Amino acid sequence: MRNTLLSSILGLVLVFSFSFESYAQKKIAIGVDGGSTGIGGELIYRLNDRLNVRAGYHTLNYTATGDYGEFEVGIDYDGTLETSNFSAFVDFYPFRKFFKLSVGAYSMNWEVNGIAIPNESYDFEERTFEPERLGTITTDVVYPEGIAPYLGFGFGNQVASGIPLKLILDIGMIRTGAPEISMTGTGLIAATADNQNNLQEGLNEFEWYPVVKLGLSFGFLSAK
Repeated sequence: MRNTLLSSILGLVLVFSFSFESYAQKKIAIGVDGGSTGIGGELIYRLNDRLNVRAGYHTLNYTATGDYGEFEVGIDYDGTLETSNFSAFVDFYPFRKFFKLSVGAYSMNWEVNGIAIPNESYDFEERTFEPERLGTITTDVVYPEGIAPYLGFGFGNQVASGIPLKLILDIGMIRTGAPEISMTGTGLIAATADNQNNLQEGLNEFEWYPVVKLGLSFGFLSAK
């Protein structure tokens, strides 16, 4: 009986405390999210009822391997995408809750590497060229600008009053500048690397990168 009574009292105290604590304005929150910039987390600090500042880190690593048989010679390929970016933002809430306008910046440590290797011989004018003779093509794509500005909007205020757990959505664009491509080749197909300038002209059109992130945050320090 005594244990049951103590458990009931403790439960009521916890519920009572949580009710008041949960609906108080938060000062600090932490969040985790995922999207087009990778997977990571953020730390959020409330400056006042309309302004928050936040800093985060996100990363994404992806590898693709396979073969392509649509050319005259079959090709094995191996590609890797590696991103690592720190970010910092100021969020403005014109209505104090929910909807926000955001400005900030990303560090653009993004790189794509790929290699293509023929996996079969090639016959030309009664001559046979083995894969080793044909050679390889290596491609690297990087973003040269170290810091890239960001402009966007979103929904959810990590440090607003209400329950501590919040659902957050961010939508915006990073002004990355055009990525730069470099190609090197070996063997008979080394001349293919001369297409680098043509490919670069195509990449020059991609100076903005879209951002869509969805995540959860938890406010853990209430304002006094």
